[in-house]
Amino acid sequence: MIYLASRSPRRRQLLRQIGQHSLPLLLRQLPARGLDVDETPHPGEPAADFVIAGPQTHGVAGLVNLFGIESPGLTATLAIAEDVRMALSSPP
Repeated sequence: MIYLASRSPRRRQLLRQIGQHSLPLLLRQLPARGLDVDETPHPGEPAADFVIAGPQTHGVAGLVNLFGIESPGLTATLAIAEDVRMALSSPP
C-alpha cells in the first residue's frame, strides 16, 4: 500500500498500471482548487523513471520533489544534487 500526499489523478493512474494500491493521506483540506501542474502525458510519451520538480514546476519556493521508480544510482547523485541546487536558487 502506498499513501499519497498528492491528489494527482495521473500518479494514481501510473500506480494502478504497475499493480500498486494507493490511498490519499488525509491532510488538512484547503479550499478546492484546480491542478497546480498539468501532468497529462503527451501521446506516445513514456513514463519517466526519475523526475525532479522544483519551484518552477509547482510554484512553492524552497520545495523540490524527487520522484523515482528506480534509483538512478550513485553515479547520478552529483548531477541530481546540482539540479536540486539550481532549482532552489532560481525564482519560481
